[in-house]
Amino acid sequence: MPGRGKARGRGVPPRRLSEQTIRTFLADGEPTGILLAEISNWTGKVLVAPRSQLDQLSKREEVRRTGVYLLVGPDPDDPSRALASIGAGDTILKRLLRRSWNEAKDFWERTVVIASEVFGEPQL
Repeated sequence: MPGRGKARGRGVPPRRLSEQTIRTFLADGEPTGILLAEISNWTGKVLVAPRSQLDQLSKREEVRRTGVYLLVGPDPDDPSRALASIGAGDTILKRLLRRSWNEAKDFWERTVVIASEVFGEPQL
């Protein structure tokens, strides 16, 4: 039989993952509010916020940067499942504000923003 007896991945060293530190901050002091995460040796930031706090999130300078966002919430047809809408923009806030009025995004309960420190194309 072809391939029999050959070791899988032979000659390919295992990928070593470097240790990383993730720091999480309660941006407004509440665990149910806006969360900010930073990863060591990475210039981006991750923010997580309830949709109901979009106005507070819009005051953060990270959402004025280039990045990716996820709009997450329960599937209206099956609440045991989650739906997500994923997008990107040169200015994340503009895209989020546009999506906030979209009835097709009514499932959206939580916002995840992955913002780059570099303007232009997402550096994620």
